[in-house]
Amino acid sequence: MKKTFLNLFFGGAFFALCIVFLNAADARSADIAFGDVDDDHLNYDAITYLEEEKVVEGYDDGTYKPEQTINRAEFLKIVMEAADVSFGSEDCDYEDVSDDAWYYKYVCKATDMGFVEGYDDGEFKPGREINFAE
Repeated sequence: MKKTFLNLFFGGAFFALCIVFLNAADARSADIAFGDVDDDHLNYDAITYLEEEKVVEGYDDGTYKPEQTINRAEFLKIVMEAADVSFGSEDCDYEDVSDDAWYYKYVCKATDMGFVEGYDDGEFKPGREINFAE
């Protein structure tokens, strides 16, 4: 049985979670590190804030790809980093989540905290595009 992946709503590759952090925020004076996010982008302030807070890092090529879809592992990383969760030695037993994957600690901690659960087939499906219900 598939459980919901947190009851958060999002739109496109960038979601309302980021806007919550910026509700009362002033415009950022620092330059953003991503070459594909201009200061007139709808989510510039949110992206800048999350980058400054080390919640998001972008891609190796210096881009953020704000219009790209996001998968379950990426979304979980953002949520867990934004919540400033402390990581320990949690383990998880998903067939498709190896302990050397970059998202391992996020999936295991979120599972341990009861935020997420895998699928009936024993997988977490970290690369699956996140959908509105999740």
